[in-house]
Formats: sequence, C-alpha cells, structure tokens
Amino acid sequence: MTETITADIVDAIKTRLETVVPNVNTYVGRVPEDVPSDSTQRAFPYAVIWGTAGMSDQDAEDLSGDTGGASTSETHITIASGDPTWTLEAAGAVREALDHHILLPNMERLRDSQTWAPVVLDTEVLPNRWFVLLVFRASYI
Repeated sequence: MTETITADIVDAIKTRLETVVPNVNTYVGRVPEDVPSDSTQRAFPYAVIWGTAGMSDQDAEDLSGDTGGASTSETHITIASGDPTWTLEAAGAVREALDHHILLPNMERLRDSQTWAPVVLDTEVLPNRWFVLLVFRASYI
C-alpha cells in the first residue's frame, strides 16, 4: 500500500494548476507581497493552496458509515485577484482543472465539495482583492 501524505496532494494540485491553468499564478500556504498586478495595481488572478491534516474517519464516512479503509483529504484553495470578474473566471478555470481529476494513482477523483462559493472583498490587503474559497475532497489508500 502506498502512503499518501498531504504534501504529495498539495504538490500534485500545484503541478496540475500550473500545467492546466498557467495564467493563474499558484502559491502554497502564503501569498507573496509582490503578486503580479496591472498598471492600476489590481492583482492578477492567483490561487493559494492550503493543505489540511485530512478528515476524521467519522467525517469521511459514506452513507453506510464505512470509510472503506481509506483516508480522506480536504484541500482548500483560495482564488483571488483585484477584480471580481477576474476572480470568478479564475475560480471557474481552477474548478474545471481539478474537479473529477485523479491526482495520484492511489486516490479517487477530486470532488469539489463546496455547494456555493461567494466572491468576497478582502479589505485586509491594499489594494483590496476579491476572493473565493474552493474546497476539494478525495479519498486515498
């Protein structure tokens, strides 16, 4: 049995996004201070991957109460930019690149587990940015 760890999943997601959505910069766990921007300082779209420690067996159970001996990964990805339309377009491209994609041989397909994801204005950074949080889950052995 192959052991999958969060770092493997995050690396695989990063590689997939850089390959399939090259116009959206991809970062892991932090946003650099100098993200690429246009002449008016609006940040171009970017994705930030936030790895997690997975899910408890109880949270990962299927409807029959079984985890099937698998662990479940949950990865959060923030999509942001200086324009709400850019953010929505980038979020759609990221979702399309990842949803139902098999990242690693011992994993099921990634599933977008967020039922809705509103665009929110982040006023904690200047200039302000619009962001969407996407959540993807997959089970692995």
